[in-house]
Amino acid sequence: MTPSCTNFALFEKALDCLLAGQNLIDRLPEEELHKQVEKNLERVVKSETGAHGFERLESVEQVIRLAGQAGAFDFAGEFGVRGSISSLMDRTAQLALAAGLRALHDAHIPLVRHYKRSTTGKLIPTSWGLPTPLQEETGVILATAWPGLESLIEDLTRFFAHKYAGKPQALVYEMYDRMLQAVKDPADRKALTDWYVETRAALPAAGKEEEVYRFSRGFLFRVLSLGHAQTAQFIRAKGPCTQVNAACASTTQAVGIAEDWIRTGRCRRVLVVSADDITNPATMSYGSSE
Repeated sequence: MTPSCTNFALFEKALDCLLAGQNLIDRLPEEELHKQVEKNLERVVKSETGAHGFERLESVEQVIRLAGQAGAFDFAGEFGVRGSISSLMDRTAQLALAAGLRALHDAHIPLVRHYKRSTTGKLIPTSWGLPTPLQEETGVILATAWPGLESLIEDLTRFFAHKYAGKPQALVYEMYDRMLQAVKDPADRKALTDWYVETRAALPAAGKEEEVYRFSRGFLFRVLSLGHAQTAQFIRAKGPCTQVNAACASTTQAVGIAEDWIRTGRCRRVLVVSADDITNPATMSYGSSE
């Protein structure tokens, strides 16, 4: 039986999935194809004569149609991280911590339950973490190139949706009528009407209490690159801790830094994690080439 590769907690079986020939590339929906055209992307066109050049994508027939996209990821359900913690982490940080927990599991370094003593002298369980003797000698390095972008875009989207959803209906209708009068082609008028109806339905209703935008105290935690610090805090690693970005060479650079730390005696082990979520709806950007 082919093992399931849809659950991130089972990613250690990824090699089995590859050997079994499981294809995780899907056809992109029509909406995503049009988004590629809207980005005014250019692709390299190679020629047998050496007259290479760039070509701008102007129709959906020119863009890519197949891609691998990140699937569902239930961070709290799969890894038992409380919502109060995961809500302060962007998706990159969540993926990094998940990868770190799996790496510790593969290295046979278990997380143990920690306790604090109450005023009555009883021990109260607090959280899981590295065994105390390992905490001071364990470092953490996160290799990532796109941290925080998804959270930033999502927050800005909610802010502007709230801001413009409250515009008086009369102004919205007046603007729509003026646009409709300027369009003469029946097909374009229908497309404009369909777009208006769809857009208005997607915007939150003005005055709805649950749709009111409020600046969250967790904004900075999700926007700043804090995945390395959040991972270290969660597992109680108290050695050196940093984040690096060298594009596609980020993980290689992180491993090199980890080796330096160990050789110079800064720590005895380093947890190197690499994570990026560039196929999420907020920051997705496709390229196309022949």
